[in-house]
Amino acid sequence: MISKYPYSFSLPEASEVQIVPDSGSKQHLLDYWHELNGLRTLQEVTVKGRRIDDKDKIDEQFSTGLFKGGISANFDLTRDPRAQNSVTIYQYLQNKVGGLQIRNAVSGRPSVTWRDDNVSIFLNNIQVDAGDVKGIPMTEFEYVKIYDPASGGMFGVQGGVIALYTKKDGGYTSTSNNKTATLSGYTQLRTFYSPDYARIVHTGKDLRLTLLWVPNLILDKQKQTQAIRFYNNDHSNRFKIVVSGINADGRLFYTVKYL
Repeated sequence: MISKYPYSFSLPEASEVQIVPDSGSKQHLLDYWHELNGLRTLQEVTVKGRRIDDKDKIDEQFSTGLFKGGISANFDLTRDPRAQNSVTIYQYLQNKVGGLQIRNAVSGRPSVTWRDDNVSIFLNNIQVDAGDVKGIPMTEFEYVKIYDPASGGMFGVQGGVIALYTKKDGGYTSTSNNKTATLSGYTQLRTFYSPDYARIVHTGKDLRLTLLWVPNLILDKQKQTQAIRFYNNDHSNRFKIVVSGINADGRLFYTVKYL
């Protein structure tokens, strides 16, 4: 196969041709040709890459928005045996990060400070009280990020930040002949948590990115519209609406709107 290049090459005029000594190499001839055409050979460039480790992968999976990346201490609870032996998330975090002080990790009301600074708790990107997450079983948590007090302003709070993430839906696991295999399939229908501020008093920061998810919305000729109500977070003034599904003929559809 002959490649065609969209570059025009022009031969030098006869008056520009010079005799190259026999001692010149092929590289000499190439350099001379480039000089006549205003070209220059660049120095060798070395491109280096790095392997994405497991912590980067899980951070990409859970962290979004302001919580994505940043300088923090990251803990994958699914790979840490200590997490399985801890009664509460606060007991697990004791002595994990220098400067982080936790009192009443198992009994009583938990107190979390960073030396003399306050520490704010975020559960799935929603600011909560320290006592709100104490009763959540350790088996429900999967990922933790801890930011020192210098990062608090990024989240609109003073002091350090502990970002907790609960497990996302997984596949169905079946055991046969002492072998475990994960079978792909549909995710089990679950109720999406959306805070109802008409019933609860919330004084912290709401930094959610996903405000509402309706997994079982059915429309037909008799019901062609559906009213959807939700509470906004503390920083969004525009909305991205993604609608996907399947029609009566089995055809998939997908559309995105910005409001």
